[in-house]
Amino acid sequence: SIAATQSAPDVGYPISEQQLQSVRNVFALLGGTAIDRDELAALVIRLADPMVGMRPRHTLLARLLAESVGVNAAVDALKTYVPADACSLELREYLLARLFLNAGRLDDARAHVEPLLAAQSYSPAVAYSLAADLARRRNDGEAALRHASRSQQLDPPLPEAHEPMVWALAKLSRF
Repeated sequence: SIAATQSAPDVGYPISEQQLQSVRNVFALLGGTAIDRDELAALVIRLADPMVGMRPRHTLLARLLAESVGVNAAVDALKTYVPADACSLELREYLLARLFLNAGRLDDARAHVEPLLAAQSYSPAVAYSLAADLARRRNDGEAALRHASRSQQLDPPLPEAHEPMVWALAKLSRF
């Protein structure tokens, strides 16, 4: 609504009720408040999609999901969602792997990271950064360094590979 002191908007754009609900869900996700769980997975994948081209931020989205609805609810929503395209399917796997890594569920994370490494990937640098983080959490310095190095070769500014790379170099005393 427009307050009495404000003038009418210069431009009006009608949005559907479904679009309006998506906007509400985005703010609910950001604010950690109640969210329409039926729309959760599709919403998060839509949010993640443009981010792949601008350095992935699935890490941030996974954290927001875990804080907003909890890890188990987020995993359930993502696992039951069947994307229509290969990119969205891969984004779903990135999000699941990151949720499991953040929750310390390393075997579950490995089950999602290994297929990403084996597949012809939409964003292979992200898959290698996830593998590097998994190796770091498993205390495997050699694997963490190998995967982080590959991620850096594919996409040098990718921030998700930096922490596992530094950890591996310190672990292996390769300063």
